Amino acid sequence: LTSEEGLESLVGLDLSWSDEQKRKHLRKEFQKWSNRLNSLKEGGEREAAQNMLDNIATLRKKYG
Repeated sequence: LTSEEGLESLVGLDLSWSDEQKRKHLRKEFQKWSNRLNSLKEGGEREAAQNMLDNIATLRKKYG
């Protein structure tokens, strides 16, 4: 997804949350996907997990 609104929806961010709530949610999601990535073998699932981490990183930059 390229739309930031789409990214926010993808990771379960509620746009009505405060920036602090968004940052907390993004930290939790990053940890979840990072742990998942480490347990996957090479292939499509691992690439999907890496893409999710990249999306979360993009949003973390936006919300500080």
